Amino acid sequence: MHQNSKKIIKINENYQNLNDSYKKIRETMNVKNSILQDDFQVSSVSAAASLVAGRLKNGWTIWKDPNGNKIDKYR
Repeated sequence: MHQNSKKIIKINENYQNLNDSYKKIRETMNVKNSILQDDFQVSSVSAAASLVAGRLKNGWTIWKDPNGNKIDKYR
């Protein structure tokens, strides 16, 4: 993705299944009408996937590149 472009990320509003540390991060994320409003940093692709999905996820198999390939291919 181009450095100055943004992708709309739809966030699951229900995140009660996350562990306490992820819940704390999720509560600081700026989400309006299920859309992430600002960038956020996490330590792993799985943490990002879990925060977006509202439950634990393996980010290597969830996230895809612009061509539709799972990012696991780049490990």
